[in-house]
Amino acid sequence: MIEYKEFSLEEFDRIKEIYAKEGWMAYLNNDDALKRAYENSLYCLGAYSGDELVGFIRCVGDGEHIVLVQDLIVVPEYQRQKI
Repeated sequence: MIEYKEFSLEEFDRIKEIYAKEGWMAYLNNDDALKRAYENSLYCLGAYSGDELVGFIRCVGDGEHIVLVQDLIVVPEYQRQKI
């Protein structure tokens, strides 16, 4: 069963693994920049199978009117399961 919960940089290594697995290599060039991006995000919601992060959504915005989904990614083994 998939459980959804907010997460932050405690999942940093797993976040990088997921990006790499899906070929999102531009995020992987600079750990400090990626950490800042997460620290400045408005909202991060993870999809967990047990204790394992298997996908997530990251939202950014202006804090007032605009919110965008910056990242929406699910590892291949869990895709097409309505996560």
